Amino acid sequence: MKPELRHLRYLLAVAEHANFTRAAEELRIAQPTLSQQVRQLERALGVQLLDRTGRTVRLTDAGAAYVHYARRALRDLAAGERAGPRPAGRRRSEEHTTEHHSHHE
Repeated sequence: MKPELRHLRYLLAVAEHANFTRAAEELRIAQPTLSQQVRQLERALGVQLLDRTGRTVRLTDAGAAYVHYARRALRDLAAGERAGPRPAGRRRSEEHTTEHHSHHE
């Protein structure tokens, strides 16, 4: 299994809340589903991301490193989505220039 975007979002929610139940509520999924998905991610990566031994859930060192890159990946994807589709072969700056010149001809 390869990690998917939902796995990143789920891990980030657990890390933010330090609690599976609150993270599941925020994500609007069942807590057992969230726990299962995070375990799948850990198996896929071959590393434990969360320390579940205390009253709260904490990131392991590997988990903290992974969360850093997961946040960056999701931030980059969001930036790409905001940039939006462009006509093939044109840069955004060229679109305005082309439109501007066409009105004067």
